[in-house]
Amino acid sequence: TSPLEFFRPLIEAMGFDHPTRRLPYRLMFAVGLAWEWLARWHLAPEPLITRIQVMKVAVSHAGSLAEARRDLGYEPVVDWRDARESCIPWCLEVLARLRADPARPRTNPRPTARPERQGDPT
Repeated sequence: TSPLEFFRPLIEAMGFDHPTRRLPYRLMFAVGLAWEWLARWHLAPEPLITRIQVMKVAVSHAGSLAEARRDLGYEPVVDWRDARESCIPWCLEVLARLRADPARPRTNPRPTARPERQGDPT
């Protein structure tokens, strides 16, 4: 199961369409880089796409349950399908809260000042 297929029930339960198009990695990485640079110089709002987000999405995070059983002796307590389904009500609750407060920022605000290092002799 790919990560996108894993999240299909959550995506559809929240009322979103399942993505059908793929975007080129290098293009999206360049968009993230440009947006970060523009935001750094206050020429654009806080980026919604960053290089690290592009890198996270481009890498498969799939694991093998068979390998975990063989190598680690792991046995799941709950079936992953049941666990995924139990998350849907919570996801819907969070989505409702986010939609109820449109003024809520979409990303964490950037710190305005650089924190001081502990024990800095200067």
